[in-house]
Amino acid sequence: MDNKVYLNRDNAYYKGNVHTHSTISDGAKSPEEVARIYREEGYHFLVLSDHDRYVRIDDFNTKDFILIPGMERGKMAPDSSKNLGFHISALDDPTVEVKERFSHLDDQTDRKKWEGLSTVQKVIDECVEKGNIVIYNHPEWSMHTYDHMERLHGYFAMEIYNHGSRYNTSASYGTSYWDYLLRKGRKVFGIAADDAHLLWTDTEIKDYFGGWIMVQAESLTHAAIITALKNGRYYSSTGPEIYDYRVENGNVKVECSECKFIEFKAFEERGEIFFNKDASPLTEASLKIKEGMKYIRVECVDYDGNVAFSNPIFM
Repeated sequence: MDNKVYLNRDNAYYKGNVHTHSTISDGAKSPEEVARIYREEGYHFLVLSDHDRYVRIDDFNTKDFILIPGMERGKMAPDSSKNLGFHISALDDPTVEVKERFSHLDDQTDRKKWEGLSTVQKVIDECVEKGNIVIYNHPEWSMHTYDHMERLHGYFAMEIYNHGSRYNTSASYGTSYWDYLLRKGRKVFGIAADDAHLLWTDTEIKDYFGGWIMVQAESLTHAAIITALKNGRYYSSTGPEIYDYRVENGNVKVECSECKFIEFKAFEERGEIFFNKDASPLTEASLKIKEGMKYIRVECVDYDGNVAFSNPIFM
């Protein structure tokens, strides 16, 4: 495999959260308050993905912080009395030309008649047609099967960590779903996100600042961030940092902040886990690419169990 740099330690990273709620739907804080809270924490970009209401606001943008337009579509379920339902996030993609886009506060709250997965596919297709990239949200919390995710198409990424659902149901991870799709040959990226409603602001444990993405974009602009997301030029994290990630001389190499474990996930050949038996920290590791590997991704795990997730490298 040719040498290629996926994340470069010499390039800038922009920190962002693409799943957040405000008082436009069921969040506890106004859009202005949510933007301020994330900006003051050092985030560079944020998506107010309110339920079924498209949010386009640039009033809070500065040279160091931007809001990216988007929404979370829901109300797609065979039984409205249960949590089994489908939620997707739509993020405005200004790099594509489309006939029509969602306007600010465009209301998508009408419940569509449930006609099976075709109902969900129609919503995904509509979001793409109106100039959005789509993320498949919290499959574990939604109690989905692998079959649900395999039969749906058109989403560029899926949530592999959802911070809000960690504290309301402990169903926060989606990496098993991710690996299932990757093993089927689907080229899908991973996303860690808050799904914050900012309900716990005066407590030690908060329902925000728990999962984020670090994006290597050409600049802090709407178009540059979306372009980098579509190209997988980012990593997801609940704590650790990834500095550098590349293929070099037949090896996948990663450099990261101090971690206890560095785990290479691969298929069809197995990956490998690296650690020091005296539990001293690791800051780099590499895995030789073997014939038969279809993809490789990396998880860097710190001493508190927090994880940085690379995107897959497809062979």
